[in-house]
This record gives sequence, C-alpha cells and structure tokens, in this order.
Amino acid sequence: MVLQKPRQLEVNFCQDHELLQLTIDATNDGIWDWDIKNDTLFWSDKLFFLLGLVPRSYEPNLELFYQLIHEEDLVRVKREIQQHLEVDRPYKCEMRLKKVDGSYGWFISQGKAVRDGNGHAIRMVGSIIDISDRKEIEEKLRESEQRFRSIFDNVSVGMALVNVDGYIILANEADCRFLGYTQEELIGMHFTEITHPEDLALDMELYKSLLAEERSSYVIDKRYIRKDKTVVWGRLTLSLVKSKNGSILHTVVVCEDITVRKQAEEALRQSEAKLAAAQRVARIGSWELDNVSKKIIGSTEFFRIFGFLDDRREYDYQEIMQLCFPEDQERLLQAISRGLSEGKSFEIDLKAVRKDGLIIYSHAKGEAIFNSQGRVNKLFGILQDITERKQLEELLQSQAQKEEALNRVIQIIRNSLDLSTIFSTAVIDIGEFLEVEQAAIVKYLPEQQIWLTVAEYRQNSEINSLMEEKIFDRDNPITTQLKKLKIVQLNNASLCQDEINSNLAKIFPGAWLLIPLHFNSITWGSLCLLKTQQYSWQESEIEIVREIATQLAMTIYQSELYHQVQAANEELKKLATIDGLTQIANRRRFDEYLNLEWFRLRREKASLSLILFDIDYFKLYNDTYGHLAGDDCLRQVATVISAISRRSADLFARYGGEEFAVILPHTNLSGATHLAELIRQAIHKLEIPHSQSLVSDRLTVSLGVACIVPDAQLSPQDLINAADRALYTAKQQGRDRIAFTETNHPNSCEQ
Repeated sequence: MVLQKPRQLEVNFCQDHELLQLTIDATNDGIWDWDIKNDTLFWSDKLFFLLGLVPRSYEPNLELFYQLIHEEDLVRVKREIQQHLEVDRPYKCEMRLKKVDGSYGWFISQGKAVRDGNGHAIRMVGSIIDISDRKEIEEKLRESEQRFRSIFDNVSVGMALVNVDGYIILANEADCRFLGYTQEELIGMHFTEITHPEDLALDMELYKSLLAEERSSYVIDKRYIRKDKTVVWGRLTLSLVKSKNGSILHTVVVCEDITVRKQAEEALRQSEAKLAAAQRVARIGSWELDNVSKKIIGSTEFFRIFGFLDDRREYDYQEIMQLCFPEDQERLLQAISRGLSEGKSFEIDLKAVRKDGLIIYSHAKGEAIFNSQGRVNKLFGILQDITERKQLEELLQSQAQKEEALNRVIQIIRNSLDLSTIFSTAVIDIGEFLEVEQAAIVKYLPEQQIWLTVAEYRQNSEINSLMEEKIFDRDNPITTQLKKLKIVQLNNASLCQDEINSNLAKIFPGAWLLIPLHFNSITWGSLCLLKTQQYSWQESEIEIVREIATQLAMTIYQSELYHQVQAANEELKKLATIDGLTQIANRRRFDEYLNLEWFRLRREKASLSLILFDIDYFKLYNDTYGHLAGDDCLRQVATVISAISRRSADLFARYGGEEFAVILPHTNLSGATHLAELIRQAIHKLEIPHSQSLVSDRLTVSLGVACIVPDAQLSPQDLINAADRALYTAKQQGRDRIAFTETNHPNSCEQ
C-alpha cells in the first residue's frame, strides 16, 4: 500500500469529519462518542438540545452524564454499560435524564463499543432518543385503568363481570356486601350457585337468549341466597361486552338491592287485603241508590270525594255519572243496571273530574239489597278515593319507564367505541327520550375558537339544522360558562343579550339546555337540548341530562383513548417489522413473509425466486470511512433498491449486516436475474467511493439468485441455501456480478 502524503491525509480527515457532521445533523437522535482510553466524551448538538442545553456550552464528561441520570436508574445504567464493555452484551437502556429546567425526561440510550485487535473496548459510540411522549401515553393508559377500577370498586350498586360460561370473573365491594361473600370467594363461582331455585329457570332462559344475541341486555328482579342463607332481592341488569370484531368477551352485571322495596310491596299487598275487608264494615264514602226514584244518597265523605261542598246528601245519580270520564260512564251504567235488574254486585275503578276541576280516581263497590219479595230494592256500596295511589302508581310507572329508557340510552352509548356510531344513536335516543324538538352534540375546537355540531336530532325537517352553524367562542358568555363546566339553562333564548347568542336565538328560538361534556376537567364539547317554545326546565330533567352527559363524556374519552392505543399498537407493530437503520423490512419480516409466500405458492404450484446480495468488501469500507459512514452507505443502498420499480407482492429486506434480500413471488429465474441486474446497475449509479475495494474504486455488490417451485419435500431454508450458494459463487468469480444456482431438483425454475 502506498502511504498517503500528510496533506492528503489532512484533506481526507476534513472530508470525513465534514461527512460525520452532516450525518449527525441529519438525524433526530442525540449522538455521543466516548473515548474510553482518553476518558473524553463527545455530544452532538442535538443531544444538547434534547437536554435543554446550549450546544457546546461546556465539555461533557462521563461523571457529568452520570449526574444527569435519575438516582433510581443510575445503578442499572452503569451495570448495562459495564456488561456491554466486558461481555459485549447489547447496550440499550431506558433512563430518566435531568434537563436544564430541573425536570426529568425519558430517553433510550443505545451504543456499541469499538474494540482493538485484542478485543478491548477503546471507545463507545451511540445515540440517545427522547421517548417522553411514549411514556406519557403509557402513564395515561395506567391512569385510565385506575379510573375504571375506582369507578367499579366505589360505585354504590353491585357490579360484576361474568364470562360466557356464567362464572364470575370480577366483583366489586358493593356486590360482595350484598351477597355476603368476599371477593376471593365470589370469583370463580357460577351465578346459579347464588340464585334462588325458584328464579333460576327464567334467569337461565334470559341469559341464554342474551348469549345468542337475541337481545342486547335484559332486566330481571330475582332472589339471591346469601352466604348466611338469607334471601335478598336484586334488580339485575345484564348487558354484553363485545370485542372490536364482534365476539362476546363477557357480560356486565349491575345489581341493585331492592330487598326493602320488595318487602314494602308485600306489606302493601297484605295491607290492601285487610283494608278491603275493613271497607265493608266501615262504609267509608257510603252510598245508596234507590231503584224507584234513581236518587243517590251518600255520606259526607262520599260527596266530598266528588268535590260537593254544600250540605245536600241526595242527588240524582245521573249528576254523579256525568262527573265520570266518558269511557267509565258506560261501564258504571252497565254495572248499576245489572245490579238493579239482576242483583249482581260490582266492583269498579273510576276516573272522574271533581266539581272544582281536579281529576280523581275512585274505587266503587256495590251490592244489591232485596225486599221481602226478593226483588232488588236498592243498591248499597262504598266509594274509596284512590287518587294518591293511582298517582303514585303512574309516577312509579313513569319513573320506571324513564329509568328503563335512561338505562337503554346509556347502554347504547356504552355499547360502541366508534364515535360516529355513538353520536348518531345517542342524539336520536336522547331527543326521543327527553321529548325535545332538537338535540345535538357539539364539539369545541380550541385552536379555531369555534364550536361545531358533530351529530344532531331534529323532530322534523322544518326545524333549522345546527350542523352548518359555526358557533364562535370568543366573547361568548354561554361557551365561557360551559368551559367552566357549568350547566347553561335558558327558558327563553330570546332574552340573550350578547350578539352571538341573540343571533342564534333568532334561528333557534325557544328554550335551551346546555350540559358541558368534559373529562379530566377539560371541556370536550356540550350536549344541547332545544325546545321550540318557552319552557321551564325541571330539575329532574336536568339531573337525567347530566347523567347522560357524564356517561357520554366517559364513552367519548374511552373511545379516543382506545383509538390512541390502537394507533400506538399499529406503530409498534410497524416498528417490529422495520429495520431501524435502513427503514426497509427487517430479518423478522423477511422470515415471516418468506414462510407465508412459500406455503401460498406451494398450494398454487407457482415459482418463488429469491435474491441475496451484499456489499463487496464492506468491512474494508467501514475500516476506511468509519461506521457512521458505513451506516449511511447502507441507508443509501436501501433507498435506491426501494426505488426500483417492482410489484406490490415483492419484498426488499435487510437480511443482516451489509446483506440484503429480495423475495419475488410468481417470478421465474429469468425475471429474478433481470431484477438482480437492475439492482447491480443502480448501485453503480450511486458512485459511492470505495478506495479499498479490490473490485472497483466505487461501491459494488455481488448477487445470488435462486428460484424454486415450493413443494412438501422442500422448505424455505432450501431456497435460502440455494441463493446463498449462488452468492458465494458470484464472490468466487470475482464479485460485482450475478450468479444463480444450477440444481437438478425437479422443482427448480427454468431460465
């Protein structure tokens, strides 16, 4: 070898240094170089920036680097570095580093030792990457799980998760208290073990129909047998939880303790039976109807029930009849006629309008009184005012219907993680459930300072749509209240005095109810209800809407978090199959894809070709130009071969080190050889200097080509071995050329 002159060496050094600096500047990673022998440490400008420092503000050293490491990570980092230096264990370590502002960020440090001829480490080079964002996502996922467990464990009603086989896999503390078991005892129990035998058949039937997806949920009142053998009543709500692909994961069971209510209902039934017997004796609201005069004589209480305030005790019975609702008049008339003509007793509920206009409900009973000839002389009976009971029943029925509708709305909201599905179904159910003319979900866009409607329900098409309206946030007192997480209640929107909302009130007149949608005290948007006329929003309505908004906000948060996790998983999956240096497929992806195509083409009895090639005398290249230049060389080679026109089914991959591979399904030997020649020429056109190559002063590659029609007697390794032999032949024949394997196997591809 001819020794270069000092001037030439200096020029080459400057060029190498300039190339190194360009490489460092081009990467997003912080680069470091530790000269072990001289105990000096080099940091790239990017590394200073990652730590919030001014580049070259001081000379870094190993001791300073250790001082920046969080005390909980320091021992582990030192151990990882030492093991790499001593036993060449790969060095890649996560750690927290202190920034200039005193905060800690998460980073991945990785590096490689450079060793002398005796294998002793003389320096170590590597990079540092900021992974704080990824760590923040992981922390948010942990917080989300904690929030779920907090809600699950602290809710006042019993909750449990039951698998498709009916075994309890999770139960909260309220459920344990209700059933008298510990969590450890409940988990693994089958729900039939704690169900009262008399309620088991119906429960099993409903559960089977739920698993068969004949229904999405069901509600049942059933009895449980506690651990202490006492019987308790629970109102059970079961619903399915499905995976993204629609398969059933488990069922969610919500159990409300209704033992006291059931006892009260039973006591009420007994009381009503006793009261019915007592009414016959007490004659409360007693009355008599004469068969001849058709006059009705009643007690003071009887007439008071109908709102008569005078002292008269006798009226024509038609006057009483006219107070009853029309649908009840005919029934009462028939009952009285049968009583007078046939002597039949009757019992009937009536709805009537009192003299003062109030609507009342009454329960009338009548019996015939016979004279000495056995003929009906009169009818005698009692009348009980049951208005309060009827109102209570209607109220309970209405409340039960509202609870059922509310649970249905909440269940619909919870049954999906797709926001468009959640929004479209939620607004319709909310609008119909709350009987409003218009319902909308509005999202706040802080960057644009506007609020936009993302879903809307309108009772009819004549109502103006909110979908095209941009509601400006600036100088808007209503949105200011929403961002403070306050409910906005307007019984008459026309009273708005600010310009933005007074203009909106002209388009959307009537009453507005706006509930903020938020999580972690951050406003996401609002749930908006509109009535086209003036209206006083009731406290019960506001409470229901607040509950719906809470569930809706929780579902929106879970959906957005779910999609963030999905995106992160997709990115991790991509990273697992991409070579970090060259950004093409890595060896793992190569192996997976080769196996996949092998078995596919074995079924099709079609050809599969493989090209293996590596850079000629790459070790000499690294020794001459340095490993960073070598890495850049590999990236250029990967870029140029990726740009070569090819089919979507073809795969370019980094096989290992300086070796690359191309998998070519449905390609014969001729086609594969043609592509190999294109690759060889493309590397030539790069004109990358390689002064130490024994083939050329420019970078070259040697390529081996093999083609096989896969069958059961062969394996993917046979194809790799064939291509490897061809590559070896190309090198033996002088490199910078293509060779293919000659084989007598009947499944080898013809030229």
